[in-house]
Amino acid sequence: MSDYYYKQRLKQQREKAKQEAQRLLKRICNQEQQNEMLTQIVLDCFRPDEQKFFEHCGLHQHIVIITVNTQTFLSRLRTKLPQITQKLKTHPQFHHIRKVRMRLLRGRDMGYAAQSRLDPTRQAVFSPKFSNRSAKVIANSAKELDDGDLKEKLLALAQCVLSSKVV
Repeated sequence: MSDYYYKQRLKQQREKAKQEAQRLLKRICNQEQQNEMLTQIVLDCFRPDEQKFFEHCGLHQHIVIITVNTQTFLSRLRTKLPQITQKLKTHPQFHHIRKVRMRLLRGRDMGYAAQSRLDPTRQAVFSPKFSNRSAKVIANSAKELDDGDLKEKLLALAQCVLSSKVV
């Protein structure tokens, strides 16, 4: 009888972990879509020749963080902040924005930058920043997926995080 309860409890724990992984994956996808939308809004404020200095745009606790790769462009961005802030506050999805911050990539951060959309020859080094627990949840969820391509990419992501924490 206890073996039956043990199996039921194990099944419930697996189902709970699977639901947590799906929730986490959905959250990551939503954040990525939101960051893409933010990026597009910010890029629309600049000329095409200026866009190559732009690296990334993200949202963290109602604060937009814009990352650029040169000090000169950071100064140019500073002059555009009121226009960018106004555009974001009038957008229905970003009306809750409290502040826009700027960030300059330096030294070791340059390796973390995503591959530039305008320079495909630049080598991209991806170093995701989340906990080992999250990486394990992603890996366990990936193992149960039927989509081979997605499964492979999620396992690689989890492995990247787990291997970087060991060092």
